[in-house]
Amino acid sequence: MARRLKWRNIILLLLLLTTVVIAIVLSVTTWGESEERTVQNIAVIVADKEERMFVNPEVIEKQLRNPKTGIVGKKLKDINTKAIEKNIGKDPVIRKVECYKTAAGNIAVKVWQRKPLLRVMEEDGKSYYMDNEGQVFPTSTRHSAHVVVVTGETNKRITGKEILPLVKLIEKDDFWKSNIQEIHRTKSGNLVLTPAVGDHVILLGKAEKLDTKLRRLKTFYKNGLCKIGWGDYESISAEFDNQIVCEKKRE
Repeated sequence: MARRLKWRNIILLLLLLTTVVIAIVLSVTTWGESEERTVQNIAVIVADKEERMFVNPEVIEKQLRNPKTGIVGKKLKDINTKAIEKNIGKDPVIRKVECYKTAAGNIAVKVWQRKPLLRVMEEDGKSYYMDNEGQVFPTSTRHSAHVVVVTGETNKRITGKEILPLVKLIEKDDFWKSNIQEIHRTKSGNLVLTPAVGDHVILLGKAEKLDTKLRRLKTFYKNGLCKIGWGDYESISAEFDNQIVCEKKRE
């Protein structure tokens, strides 16, 4: 009895292996046949289009359909997907590109856009976005992101080193994220924040101990300022250790 069950299991195993091998062979054969097909359709997918619309998929598709340099009409086996990814990825707005062939003989391109954390408006008129990796990309007529605006004495290097860490802290805290509209850097390197509520400004001083300063300010806002009123002060400073200094408006 045991011997019969053993042979039965062996036969079942052989049948299973045979089925798998046949499936693999059919799959390879089908894919090999599809590789001989010519490209007819191109699908461009913007993965995060609901959040922002910096990338126009129609522009990418038009580029791929260009009669001189495009891929329509070429055989799938002659399409270099890595080269397509590299070419599309040259756009500074694009963070990541994936290009792949489908069994139906089509080309699909999926792109991910950069997510801006801040917008810099330099004194010489230059304006650009910066993401959480410190990568800079141009503003767009297609989409305007609602992010913190950075003004004053700054440039790409200073913004990445001094202001980006501050914006990251702001982004992690719902209280600050909904309250800070602008960060201004003075010629002396001090940071001045403009809140959404009130007519005052927040003086942070140099770009150091930012986490501690924000925590101290948040405590003051919630336990102090909300009781004495938002409209009485011209400035609130967290520049000095272990204290908050307020300057009243001049009458």
